[in-house]
Amino acid sequence: MSTPLSSGVHKRFNSDQSSDVKSKPEKAMVYAITKDNRALVATELDSMYRDRKRVFVDRLKWNLPVVYGIYEKDQFDTEDAVYIVAADPNTGQHHGSLRLIPSLKPHMLRDVFSALCEDGVPCGPDISEMTRICLSPSVRREEARRSLGLVWLGAIEFGMANGIRLMTGLTHAPMFANIAAAGIEVEPLGREKFFESVPYAALQTRIGKDVLERERARLGEREPVLSYRPFASAAA
Repeated sequence: MSTPLSSGVHKRFNSDQSSDVKSKPEKAMVYAITKDNRALVATELDSMYRDRKRVFVDRLKWNLPVVYGIYEKDQFDTEDAVYIVAADPNTGQHHGSLRLIPSLKPHMLRDVFSALCEDGVPCGPDISEMTRICLSPSVRREEARRSLGLVWLGAIEFGMANGIRLMTGLTHAPMFANIAAAGIEVEPLGREKFFESVPYAALQTRIGKDVLERERARLGEREPVLSYRPFASAAA
């Protein structure tokens, strides 16, 4: 990547579309961003990377790579990564997100934090790693946590559509409150350990039809929430 993601990214809606704005959805849109549709959701992806830097580097002081001084991106942000992102439907502003990586590909738990798993890192074609759970500092806490619940629901929908039955991950201790608020039921894979003075723990969570139905009921969502393109593109 030779230039910032925001270079050349157009606004989601222009003046010629003003008559359509009234019909735009009010709640956050939830996207599955893959290697195949990243150009369609460049604004959302740009905003996500910026918020990851604000949260993980600026606020939490993690020692992580920073690109162009504005993006937090690491060696696992490759074409294999899928991002489940909740964003404002009109502006593309990031509200909340997480990253999924197939467990048979390089990923954090296997390649960096395997010591967190007392019985080995779970890997297989039906297992993906879920990391980089991020809430935007620019969004009110209640709205951000609602968006994170939608992100988790979107991750379940994506997982079930792609043959995933188990998601693993790791997080630092303060993030457990946000995980619980999002409705994610987790099982520990080992004891908490410190890395660079930060406490981390590995976890796993099962997904299936029962989990999908429970989360839809909890969030009051009767239909799938996941989309692969912005509202304007879908309506065109």
